[in-house]
Amino acid sequence: MAPLVEILMFAVLTFYLLFKLWHVLGTRTGNEKTSDSSQNTVIDFPTSSRMKEVVIEAEFAPPIQEAILKLQKTDPSFSPIDFLDGARTAFQLVTEAFGKGDISTLRTLLVSSVFEQFKKVIQDRETQGHSVEMHLEKIDHAELVEIAFENQMVRIQVRFVSDQLIITRDKDNLILDNPLRIANRLTDIWTFERNVKSSDDFWLLAGTRSQG
Repeated sequence: MAPLVEILMFAVLTFYLLFKLWHVLGTRTGNEKTSDSSQNTVIDFPTSSRMKEVVIEAEFAPPIQEAILKLQKTDPSFSPIDFLDGARTAFQLVTEAFGKGDISTLRTLLVSSVFEQFKKVIQDRETQGHSVEMHLEKIDHAELVEIAFENQMVRIQVRFVSDQLIITRDKDNLILDNPLRIANRLTDIWTFERNVKSSDDFWLLAGTRSQG
Protein backbone atom coordinates (compact mmCIF):
# COMPACT_ATOMS: atom_id res chain seq x y z
CA MET A 1 0.00 0.00 0.00
CA ALA A 2 2.88 2.41 0.68
CA PRO A 3 3.83 2.92 -2.98
CA LEU A 4 0.17 3.65 -3.85
CA VAL A 5 -0.06 6.22 -1.07
CA GLU A 6 3.15 7.93 -2.27
CA ILE A 7 1.80 8.06 -5.86
CA LEU A 8 -1.48 9.58 -4.69
CA MET A 9 0.32 12.14 -2.52
CA PHE A 10 2.59 13.17 -5.42
CA ALA A 11 -0.41 13.48 -7.75
CA VAL A 12 -2.23 15.74 -5.29
CA LEU A 13 0.88 17.90 -4.73
CA THR A 14 1.50 18.21 -8.49
CA PHE A 15 -2.11 19.27 -9.11
CA TYR A 16 -1.89 21.85 -6.33
CA LEU A 17 1.37 23.33 -7.63
CA LEU A 18 0.11 23.49 -11.22
CA PHE A 19 -3.07 25.23 -10.02
CA LYS A 20 -1.13 27.83 -8.04
CA LEU A 21 1.39 28.27 -10.88
CA TRP A 22 -1.51 28.97 -13.23
CA HIS A 23 -2.49 31.95 -11.08
CA VAL A 24 0.95 33.61 -11.19
CA LEU A 25 2.68 32.61 -14.43
CA GLY A 26 -0.52 32.64 -16.49
CA THR A 27 -2.69 30.35 -18.56
CA ARG A 28 -2.23 29.10 -22.08
CA THR A 29 -5.72 29.01 -23.61
CA GLY A 30 -5.07 31.96 -25.92
CA ASN A 31 -8.36 33.61 -24.88
CA GLU A 32 -7.23 35.36 -21.73
CA LYS A 33 -8.30 38.86 -20.76
CA THR A 34 -5.94 41.40 -19.29
CA SER A 35 -5.38 40.71 -15.61
CA ASP A 36 -6.62 43.12 -12.99
CA SER A 37 -3.46 44.48 -11.36
CA SER A 38 -5.32 44.82 -8.08
CA GLN A 39 -5.96 41.08 -7.89
CA ASN A 40 -3.89 39.27 -5.28
CA THR A 41 -1.85 36.65 -7.13
CA VAL A 42 0.83 35.93 -4.55
CA ILE A 43 1.49 32.20 -4.24
CA ASP A 44 1.30 30.54 -0.83
CA PHE A 45 4.04 27.97 -1.34
CA PRO A 46 2.83 24.51 -0.20
CA THR A 47 3.80 23.52 3.30
CA SER A 48 6.13 20.56 3.27
CA SER A 49 8.61 18.96 5.65
CA ARG A 50 11.22 19.31 2.87
CA MET A 51 10.45 22.81 1.63
CA LYS A 52 11.29 26.07 3.38
CA GLU A 53 10.48 29.64 2.49
CA VAL A 54 12.72 31.17 -0.16
CA VAL A 55 14.53 34.42 0.45
CA ILE A 56 13.24 36.89 -2.15
CA GLU A 57 15.08 40.10 -2.91
CA ALA A 58 12.63 42.97 -2.31
CA GLU A 59 15.12 45.54 -3.56
CA PHE A 60 16.60 45.43 -7.02
CA ALA A 61 19.70 46.91 -8.63
CA PRO A 62 19.08 50.04 -10.77
CA PRO A 63 19.29 48.18 -14.14
CA ILE A 64 16.70 45.67 -12.92
CA GLN A 65 14.46 48.44 -11.59
CA GLU A 66 14.61 50.24 -14.94
CA ALA A 67 13.76 47.03 -16.81
CA ILE A 68 10.84 46.34 -14.46
CA LEU A 69 9.41 49.80 -15.14
CA LYS A 70 9.83 49.27 -18.88
CA LEU A 71 8.04 45.93 -18.68
CA GLN A 72 5.23 47.39 -16.58
CA LYS A 73 4.53 49.97 -19.32
CA THR A 74 3.57 47.06 -21.55
CA ASP A 75 2.15 44.85 -18.81
CA PRO A 76 0.95 47.01 -15.86
CA SER A 77 0.00 43.91 -13.88
CA PHE A 78 3.58 42.58 -13.79
CA SER A 79 4.91 42.23 -10.24
CA PRO A 80 8.52 41.09 -9.75
CA ILE A 81 7.71 39.56 -6.37
CA ASP A 82 4.76 37.61 -7.76
CA PHE A 83 6.91 36.56 -10.71
CA LEU A 84 9.61 35.20 -8.38
CA ASP A 85 6.96 33.31 -6.43
CA GLY A 86 5.78 31.69 -9.65
CA ALA A 87 9.34 31.05 -10.80
CA ARG A 88 10.26 29.15 -7.65
CA THR A 89 7.12 27.03 -8.01
CA ALA A 90 8.16 26.30 -11.60
CA PHE A 91 11.66 25.45 -10.32
CA GLN A 92 10.24 22.81 -7.99
CA LEU A 93 7.86 21.40 -10.60
CA VAL A 94 10.47 21.15 -13.35
CA THR A 95 13.18 19.73 -11.08
CA GLU A 96 11.00 16.98 -9.66
CA ALA A 97 9.29 16.23 -13.00
CA PHE A 98 12.70 15.84 -14.63
CA GLY A 99 13.81 13.43 -11.93
CA LYS A 100 10.65 11.34 -12.31
CA GLY A 101 10.73 11.46 -16.11
CA ASP A 102 7.35 13.21 -16.16
CA ILE A 103 7.36 14.38 -19.78
CA SER A 104 3.73 15.54 -19.68
CA THR A 105 4.41 18.11 -16.95
CA LEU A 106 7.64 19.28 -18.60
CA ARG A 107 5.86 19.84 -21.92
CA THR A 108 3.58 22.47 -20.33
CA LEU A 109 6.41 24.45 -18.71
CA LEU A 110 9.25 24.51 -21.27
CA VAL A 111 9.76 26.06 -24.69
CA SER A 112 9.94 23.39 -27.39
CA SER A 113 13.74 23.43 -27.83
CA VAL A 114 14.41 23.05 -24.10
CA PHE A 115 11.68 20.42 -23.80
CA GLU A 116 13.34 18.34 -26.53
CA GLN A 117 16.67 18.54 -24.66
CA PHE A 118 15.08 17.42 -21.40
CA LYS A 119 13.15 14.64 -23.15
CA LYS A 120 16.31 13.30 -24.82
CA VAL A 121 18.14 13.11 -21.47
CA ILE A 122 15.18 11.25 -19.96
CA GLN A 123 14.98 8.84 -22.91
CA ASP A 124 18.72 8.18 -22.82
CA ARG A 125 18.46 7.52 -19.11
CA GLU A 126 15.63 5.05 -19.65
CA THR A 127 17.53 3.32 -22.47
CA GLN A 128 20.44 2.69 -20.09
CA GLY A 129 18.03 1.38 -17.47
CA HIS A 130 18.91 4.18 -15.10
CA SER A 131 16.55 6.02 -12.78
CA VAL A 132 17.09 9.25 -10.88
CA GLU A 133 15.83 10.12 -7.43
CA MET A 134 15.71 13.91 -7.10
CA HIS A 135 14.48 15.76 -4.02
CA LEU A 136 14.44 19.53 -3.79
CA GLU A 137 15.18 19.93 -0.11
CA LYS A 138 14.86 23.72 -0.05
CA ILE A 139 15.29 26.88 -2.08
CA ASP A 140 17.47 29.26 -0.12
CA HIS A 141 17.55 32.13 -2.55
CA ALA A 142 15.86 33.41 -5.70
CA GLU A 143 16.72 36.71 -7.37
CA LEU A 144 16.25 38.50 -10.65
CA VAL A 145 19.53 38.61 -12.56
CA GLU A 146 18.56 40.20 -15.85
CA ILE A 147 15.53 41.34 -17.81
CA ALA A 148 16.15 41.51 -21.54
CA PHE A 149 13.94 42.71 -24.39
CA GLU A 150 14.13 41.46 -27.97
CA ASN A 151 11.34 42.78 -30.19
CA GLN A 152 8.18 41.50 -28.50
CA MET A 153 9.94 38.89 -26.38
CA VAL A 154 10.89 39.46 -22.76
CA ARG A 155 13.39 37.13 -21.13
CA ILE A 156 13.96 37.14 -17.38
CA GLN A 157 16.90 35.38 -15.76
CA VAL A 158 16.49 34.11 -12.20
CA ARG A 159 19.30 32.81 -10.01
CA PHE A 160 18.27 29.97 -7.68
CA VAL A 161 20.34 28.66 -4.79
CA SER A 162 18.97 25.34 -3.59
CA ASP A 163 19.79 22.16 -1.74
CA GLN A 164 19.06 19.07 -3.84
CA LEU A 165 19.42 15.37 -3.14
CA ILE A 166 20.23 13.53 -6.38
CA ILE A 167 20.79 9.77 -6.60
CA THR A 168 21.22 7.71 -9.77
CA ARG A 169 20.37 3.99 -9.79
CA ASP A 170 21.09 1.33 -12.40
CA LYS A 171 18.67 -1.26 -13.82
CA ASP A 172 19.27 -3.45 -10.76
CA ASN A 173 18.37 -0.52 -8.47
CA LEU A 174 21.97 -0.21 -7.28
CA ILE A 175 23.13 3.30 -6.40
CA LEU A 176 25.67 4.62 -8.89
CA ASP A 177 26.46 7.84 -7.06
CA ASN A 178 25.89 9.62 -3.76
CA PRO A 179 25.51 6.47 -1.60
CA LEU A 180 25.52 8.60 1.55
CA ARG A 181 22.43 10.48 0.28
CA ILE A 182 23.99 13.91 0.80
CA ALA A 183 22.15 16.97 -0.49
CA ASN A 184 24.28 19.34 -2.54
CA ARG A 185 24.12 23.14 -2.62
CA LEU A 186 23.49 24.11 -6.25
CA THR A 187 23.32 27.48 -7.99
CA ASP A 188 21.35 27.61 -11.23
CA ILE A 189 20.32 30.40 -13.57
CA TRP A 190 17.04 29.83 -15.36
CA THR A 191 15.64 31.97 -18.15
CA PHE A 192 11.90 32.47 -18.55
CA GLU A 193 10.42 34.11 -21.63
CA ARG A 194 7.09 35.50 -22.82
CA ASN A 195 5.74 37.40 -25.81
CA VAL A 196 4.33 40.51 -24.13
CA LYS A 197 2.18 41.34 -27.16
CA SER A 198 0.49 37.96 -27.16
CA SER A 199 -2.76 37.14 -25.37
CA ASP A 200 -0.93 34.07 -24.10
CA ASP A 201 0.54 35.39 -20.83
CA PHE A 202 2.28 32.20 -19.74
CA TRP A 203 6.01 32.40 -18.93
CA LEU A 204 7.93 29.39 -20.21
CA LEU A 205 11.35 28.08 -19.22
CA ALA A 206 13.67 28.93 -22.13
CA GLY A 207 17.10 28.02 -20.76
CA THR A 208 19.00 26.60 -17.80
CA ARG A 209 22.64 26.68 -16.78
CA SER A 210 24.61 25.89 -13.66
CA GLN A 211 26.76 28.47 -11.94
CA GLY A 212 29.85 27.30 -10.13
